[in-house]
Amino acid sequence: MEHNFKSKFNIDYTKSELTGLPNNFFIKHREKYLTKVKTFKEIDTNSILIIQAGDSISLYDTDVNMQYFLQESNFYYITGVREEGLKAILDLSSSKLSLFYTQPNDEMRVWEKVMTKEDLSKKYEIDVYDMTDINKFIKYRDPKTILLLEGINDNSSLPVNTAHLDFKDEYAYLNDRIVHDNLSYEILKDVRSTKLDHEIDLMTFINEITIDGHLQMMANIKPGINERDLEMIFFNYFYKKYYTRIWAYPCIGGGNKNSATLHYENNDEVLKDGGLFLADMGVRICNYTSDVTSTFPVNGKFTKKQKEIYDIVLKSNLAVQNMVKEGTIYSSMDKLSKIVILEELQKLGMLKKEYSIDEMFNNKIHSLFMAHGLGHELGLDVHDLGRYVKYKSELAMEIGTVYTVEPGIYFVDFVFQNAFKNEDQKKYLNVDMIKSYLDFGGVRIEDDVVVTKDGCINMTKRIPRTTDEIEKFMSKHNTFCKMNNSK
Repeated sequence: MEHNFKSKFNIDYTKSELTGLPNNFFIKHREKYLTKVKTFKEIDTNSILIIQAGDSISLYDTDVNMQYFLQESNFYYITGVREEGLKAILDLSSSKLSLFYTQPNDEMRVWEKVMTKEDLSKKYEIDVYDMTDINKFIKYRDPKTILLLEGINDNSSLPVNTAHLDFKDEYAYLNDRIVHDNLSYEILKDVRSTKLDHEIDLMTFINEITIDGHLQMMANIKPGINERDLEMIFFNYFYKKYYTRIWAYPCIGGGNKNSATLHYENNDEVLKDGGLFLADMGVRICNYTSDVTSTFPVNGKFTKKQKEIYDIVLKSNLAVQNMVKEGTIYSSMDKLSKIVILEELQKLGMLKKEYSIDEMFNNKIHSLFMAHGLGHELGLDVHDLGRYVKYKSELAMEIGTVYTVEPGIYFVDFVFQNAFKNEDQKKYLNVDMIKSYLDFGGVRIEDDVVVTKDGCINMTKRIPRTTDEIEKFMSKHNTFCKMNNSK
């Protein structure tokens, strides 16, 4: 029931979660980034780029951090450094990386482990200086321009964690060399969106163990347990086996009607016999993430209704996977996923046959059943960078892009109640049939794929996906199903 993954780079990623990834991984990231930077005439190569690390943030007005520190993703991609409170200077001319660090005083050694500049330099094989010397360092380097990593994250609409510089007195003239232009960030978004071989190797491992976590839930689900019992089965599996401490994202584990809420995170209700359970759960290892959704029956057997809806979602998922390759436009993938859903719902009788699929698509009838887009980029962030880059007109799949394919069908009561009152939408709907599904919940099937020249590699292909595969797995590995579903 567990993976047999072997790293192409002979790396034990479980150990790397504790010790960190090899430093040469991040040298390759910097080389990739600088190679791209040098293709832009707008950026003077006699420049330095200053990148700000993350900091621990207390919750509200307390003095307690409510989670373990996670490095800011852009800083981590360039440096590989996992410690907080640093600045990095990347020299665009020499390619040299330098770190600046405020070493805690000796009193802090009573409360926590304190790393010295020498410790950091040895660990990451990078020159480390005292933070108070950063102005002196920049003055001595004498760059023509000083670039700050700044911009807006398109997924969150929040600003990038940008370094603050304090040039005063003898250093005041350096303020005139600061260039406020988000091009350096746009390039980094672009570079991060296509993964190098070592990133794909790591993410393949992460997906393989994520599959194992989903199989653990399938093997232990039964009527009468709480949604959070499944969350803890998933969480504890990785906590005990892979040293994980920080989630990729909060577990979405919805049974019954809760499976229709896209980002349901309460996970606090009892699972009913005859219902479905939607598990959208991923893992974070070495700062990289997975994002996988499986939907399966609480008692191990799909009802006729459940099988029909599940099969439509799976058909949509596979149609997109068969379409994906280098050059495929995201909007075409997204449209195909929804066209398939409309076609199959019409065959099922849920949508009226006198209207064309194109008309229903143009009038966004698919959004009643699937309110979200097809998927998103995946990497250091669950919603990774690269989908929107200002110097690219439209998102096209590139070799090495890691993308989620996650169509779904959801029966959200208030959405359809509103649609029944809207004549422009109601005319397409078989109202009586849809009303009989309003206690159904939802189905989502999410796979993580790597784009190749001629297709894609599904990193989650080992997970049971057809209704037959799911029922067979549960009848073999789930004790409740063995006892109650035997013929």
